Amino acid sequence: MKKISLLLGCGLLSLAVSAGTVNFAPDASPAEKFAGSEFAVYYKKVTGKSIYDRNNPLTVYIGKAAKDAKWFTPQKGKPEQWFIESKGNDLVITGDIRGTVWGVYEFLEKYLGCAFLAPDTEIIPSNPDWKLPQVKETFTPAVFRRALDMSAPRPYHPLIQLHLKSSIRTRYAEIRLHHGSPRGSHTAADYVKDWKDADAPFARHPRGTVWKSTYCSSSPEAVRRIAAQMCGYIEKDRKGLPPEQWRIIYDLSQNDGANAFCHCEKCKKARGKDGSCTDLNNAFVNQVAEIVGRKYPNVLIQTFAYNQTLPAPEKVKARPNVVIRFCNSTLLNPLRPGTEAGENFRKWHAMADKFALWGYWKVYTGAVIKPYVIPRSSMQREIQFCRDFKVLFYYGENESAYQRSFYAFQYYLGLHLMVDPDADTAKLTDTFFNGYYGKAAPVMKQYLDHLEKQILGLGDISKDSNFPDRYLTQEFLDRVNGWLDEAEKLTADDKRSNLHVRRERVPIDQTQLLNQDKFRVNNKQQVIERYRKTLTELHSSTSDSGWKKTGLKAYLTRLKDDCGMFERMPFAIPEQFKGKKNLTDLHWPDFHPWGGANRCRVNDPDAASGSAYEMRRDRKYSYKAPFNAVLMHSRTRAENPDVNFSLPKARIPKDEKYHWYRLGSTVLSPDVWIHCGPGRSHGIDIYLSKAVSGIIWPVKEVWISLKLTGPAFVPGSTRRNGIFVERVIVFEPDRKTK
Repeated sequence: MKKISLLLGCGLLSLAVSAGTVNFAPDASPAEKFAGSEFAVYYKKVTGKSIYDRNNPLTVYIGKAAKDAKWFTPQKGKPEQWFIESKGNDLVITGDIRGTVWGVYEFLEKYLGCAFLAPDTEIIPSNPDWKLPQVKETFTPAVFRRALDMSAPRPYHPLIQLHLKSSIRTRYAEIRLHHGSPRGSHTAADYVKDWKDADAPFARHPRGTVWKSTYCSSSPEAVRRIAAQMCGYIEKDRKGLPPEQWRIIYDLSQNDGANAFCHCEKCKKARGKDGSCTDLNNAFVNQVAEIVGRKYPNVLIQTFAYNQTLPAPEKVKARPNVVIRFCNSTLLNPLRPGTEAGENFRKWHAMADKFALWGYWKVYTGAVIKPYVIPRSSMQREIQFCRDFKVLFYYGENESAYQRSFYAFQYYLGLHLMVDPDADTAKLTDTFFNGYYGKAAPVMKQYLDHLEKQILGLGDISKDSNFPDRYLTQEFLDRVNGWLDEAEKLTADDKRSNLHVRRERVPIDQTQLLNQDKFRVNNKQQVIERYRKTLTELHSSTSDSGWKKTGLKAYLTRLKDDCGMFERMPFAIPEQFKGKKNLTDLHWPDFHPWGGANRCRVNDPDAASGSAYEMRRDRKYSYKAPFNAVLMHSRTRAENPDVNFSLPKARIPKDEKYHWYRLGSTVLSPDVWIHCGPGRSHGIDIYLSKAVSGIIWPVKEVWISLKLTGPAFVPGSTRRNGIFVERVIVFEPDRKTK
């Protein structure tokens, strides 16, 4: 049997044959070999001794090599279950491939005292007298697929993902649990994109026209085609790979958005009493799953409980090979018993066998990231709920890594709780803070405790993107800035910990700088420079090398523009709007709550902020007068009809500069936005959610600062055609208006 040791040189890993005492089976997987080799590396870091020293009595058996430990009785375990057992100077760490790997890292943490906190921070104790404890432990992670998404840039490289027992983006295919082709969610459009024939079973729009971005959910032909396509994806994904690398989760779910299902008469009749499409979708996915399951019995077909399919089904139970991905967990309304979401999940639980959870760890505030966290108690209760209801997969939508409060800690804690929901959060907090913030740990814990208290005091406010405004006061900012000032001083001689402290200043600094009309900013230029320097340092040092090549330059340009805007702020309110009641002044950072600003944002010296929204140049449009805009609602459209605005060609100014226009009045509910441009499917969308506060939504006037350029709008113009919006102002009217 070959023994493998690890040599470290030039930052690269290499494996060398030696007479050491870490034993592998001849058919050990690359992931098992790597984890065993890391055992040897961290053993030496902790003890100062090589495990391969001939005088070292320690013998370690990894994975299937456990059979060579004559004293050990192998057991058939569950998926991901690990077995750790020692006798004298012998140690066995085994299980299936995944269980073996996770068992190694569990041993390093629990028994060698290592801690893997973040990509740039790990704790390695010095213990030259360490002796192998007598252990007999077995454990199975509570959640089978554990995933926290990061978006781009991704700060967590494959090695730290492996250390934290994440199920995605590790470097070894045999322990990754990525979805199969075409992708992991919202796949309806992917399945129909190649349908070219006239008889293809496309969906129908409400007006009866063909809808080519999704399928008819009551069509047997659509079932047949999609089942065949899915089988094709599975076959292609498996080609040339060993079984342990086969993907087992394949998605079949509706496109994103509130209206994603066919409106033909047959589909409409299959809808639930409340208009939901849950039974309709379950029936369709069940038929596909039945066909696919005959050929691939171990494949799981995933679909959504989301938007129109969120209500529990009335009649149609999901097949055993269907996974329901439940999407109703938010920052202020985590999934747990006694809540509306928890009761809906309980009903769902009676109608399906297998579940996944999509948790919203990010609040949709677009370019405006305010200080918030998921309180530790909320996170733990939700993951315990998932464990109790046997949720297989947990996914946290967890973007904006470098601009969120305590992001690294939340990532560390979340993945630990997905393995063991009953873990001691206080102990994990102490371990992380002492290692990550160094001497500033006590001060930073004060900040975390205070922030959690503010959030927990709000109660359950589901999907309230403006919730931080309820505690963002000058007193809050002054208190937090005091703690952060102290933490920076405490870490002045510790460059890494100091950067970690400054990282927590980013959402605080941005909040102050973007709200200079509300909050005092002491030493404004110094704050702007600190904000720029910290984000530059963080993004320039990211381990996401692909993003650095394609995205870093553009990001730094946008950061420079942002800082230029901060210098210009606060913006003067135009004379005609001074004194208006409950006025909100919106600029480009406020226009898109999902962070899509950069698709439309352009530099514009005419704009108050230095940037504006423009019709996207990467798409072809027919620019022509008149200019049209509409105030519209997505979810409350029946109660709040569209408000239309039109600017005839004769009224379009000839100076090609910004002018103010009153679009009209509407109820300022969270789902209202402005659509302006040529047609409902093309144009600029400006969301007004920043202007919404509280649970009572008043009627407000909406004004837009608009610039139209080019011959389509101004005869004889030599400029290119363009539609630009630089600013929106909303306020309560002095008297009732139409």
